[in-house]
Amino acid sequence: MSSLSSPLAFAGLILGLASPMPAGQIQIPIDTNTSTMTVELCVGALPPERCDSETHPLQGFLLISLEPGSAPTQIALRDFDAQATADYNLQIDYGLLGSIEAVARNMRIYHARPGPTNPYVGINSGQFVLQDVPCLSAGTASYDINGFICTVVGASFPCSSNIDLATMGESTITNLPGTIQIENGMVHIMMDLTFSTLLDETNPDMGRLDGHAIIRGSAPLSQAIVPTGSDWRYLDDGSNAGIAWRAPDFDDSAWKLGAAQLGYGDGDETTVVSFGPDSTNKFITTYFRHSFDVPDPAVYTNLELQILRDDGAIVYLNGAEVFRSNMPTGTVTSTTLAVNAVGGADETTFFSGFLRASLLVRGTNVFAVEVHQSGPTSSDLSFDLALNPSASGPPPIVAIVNPAEGTVFAAGRPVVIEASATGTDCTVTRVEFYAGTNQIGEVLQPPFELTWTNPPSGIHSLTARAVDACGGAGDSAAVPVNVGTFTMIPRGSVWRYLDNGSDQGTGWLSLVFNDSLWAQGPAQLGYGDGDESTVVNSGPDPTNKFVTTYFRRSWTVLNRTLISGLTLRLLRDDGAVVYLNGVEVHRSNLPAGTVTNTTPALTAISGEDETDFLAVPIAVTSLRGGNNVLAVEIHQNSPTSTDISFDLELLAATWPSRPRLAIQFDGDACVLRWPSSAVGYRLESASSLNSQPLWQPVPQSPDDDGTWKTLRVSNSPGDAFFRLTAD
Repeated sequence: MSSLSSPLAFAGLILGLASPMPAGQIQIPIDTNTSTMTVELCVGALPPERCDSETHPLQGFLLISLEPGSAPTQIALRDFDAQATADYNLQIDYGLLGSIEAVARNMRIYHARPGPTNPYVGINSGQFVLQDVPCLSAGTASYDINGFICTVVGASFPCSSNIDLATMGESTITNLPGTIQIENGMVHIMMDLTFSTLLDETNPDMGRLDGHAIIRGSAPLSQAIVPTGSDWRYLDDGSNAGIAWRAPDFDDSAWKLGAAQLGYGDGDETTVVSFGPDSTNKFITTYFRHSFDVPDPAVYTNLELQILRDDGAIVYLNGAEVFRSNMPTGTVTSTTLAVNAVGGADETTFFSGFLRASLLVRGTNVFAVEVHQSGPTSSDLSFDLALNPSASGPPPIVAIVNPAEGTVFAAGRPVVIEASATGTDCTVTRVEFYAGTNQIGEVLQPPFELTWTNPPSGIHSLTARAVDACGGAGDSAAVPVNVGTFTMIPRGSVWRYLDNGSDQGTGWLSLVFNDSLWAQGPAQLGYGDGDESTVVNSGPDPTNKFVTTYFRRSWTVLNRTLISGLTLRLLRDDGAVVYLNGVEVHRSNLPAGTVTNTTPALTAISGEDETDFLAVPIAVTSLRGGNNVLAVEIHQNSPTSTDISFDLELLAATWPSRPRLAIQFDGDACVLRWPSSAVGYRLESASSLNSQPLWQPVPQSPDDDGTWKTLRVSNSPGDAFFRLTAD
């Protein structure tokens, strides 16, 4: 396909900033009401040449790239797809000699090599000419040559045929002129596409098929300094780039180039980056760089950074760190993991931060971003970034200073929430307090302290929002607290594990055992099913796999006396023994007695049992205030077992309040009564309440009707005092 272009005298807007570097891209829908394509068939087999044509509307899109700003001076055509909305029915009538009838269906012309490598051309007085644009066609064409005319052209063509236009291969539009106009924040574009194809390359007089498309469309012009969908250089080879890559003058010309969104695994990426040769051991870190031009930084007062990151990211502007999201504090390397795996709405959320405009320099500025995965088996990676001018300054800074994260409150007791709030440009006028998405109150002046009465049992995510006199608002980080029943160890937690086939004996059960050299990873842990977050080692011989794998997790209990019971939910394939602070609390699908690293599980687990969590209450007596450790050993039924699975959830119940002990006198005895729900409390007595009373457990067992525990104690000479105390 060769272009038959002619000079066009289109009036346009004069655009004139000095050569900023191209960056942003805009997808523009083709305006069906004003865009058309005319297809004309001309045949000269019997002079004079006869022609027939039809014109139909077009639909589709253009993807162009402009440098940021209201007056771009360069344009690139990244992609286009123009589709006719109706079939073309063409007829050349030769009267008594016959006719030629042709039908073109689903005609489509589109870019053959879309992407950021398409070159930029200058815009002069609103006009531009793209050159050597590669394109492909699609659709079907059929024709019938009837009567004597078939005899005339039969030497060159069969008298009827069906043609798949996709088989014509790639063609080039030599010159593609157009105009661009920017008005009231909108970009308006028009392109004039012409093409012509000879019916017989060996006989030009036979005729030709001509096309002429007028393509128009409009879209908002981004006012961003760096818009979403910009071009980024990226390094995706798994190497450690160190720190030199952050510098503005770093040479990234050897890095790959792609338009955002960049990533893999979600299917919504514009540019797919590499995760490495091993899908079970993906690269942790991918590096990105983007240069942009700022003619005059003084025109900006404040900046808002927006970043899409899955899982974590650190952003540098002109070599200085300006934003960190879902990453640990301190120095990071290419193997540093993101804090959490990102899922749900967070995978498509742009997280914001405000920057000082003084960070920009006149001329070339450079963003450098490193995106980190939460683990080597993460299924996806996503990255995009925008930098926008902001009319308002940074929002007020607010933080919940009390209670601390993970604080446990007894059910029915009030929760006092205290926040600190400071305005950056304006005075804070109120602080709103939330539990999840529900507002539970607000305070209009310091001290910003709220008492939440009668909070429902469960885990609550407390946040505070500070609002200032200028209308700015800032949100605190969430502080999870537990009221009543709560999850001590959630499913999917990170566990230390040992998967080398060794026999650990009993030392590994100890609270003080050093497991720092063990590997670690999030549950589900295992192999063989494909649903594991962390794949453990089965050993070098698939016909003689390790029978036992060991797991440990430590956590802190802030207030042991509030906990009244524990429930264990265990996923195990095949068998398991669970220890709390060195004491066995549960055994599943393993024989009684001593077990070693070669003890097989009783049965092979299959079907629903492979994914079911077994719920069992466990004794609370082994739980302690401060540091605690759960240790679990998973056993296979056989060294040829195909899979292993492990995950665990630990739920705790708290008292509605401390259980009350009631005393009644009945003749020569006193009757003590307290709630049956007071599991983990014991009855003690003392003969005096001096400065150091000697409390001793009461040896008798109480009667228990399921609601109350009752103990009848005979009167004896002297005083007697009783109390309930937590084990």
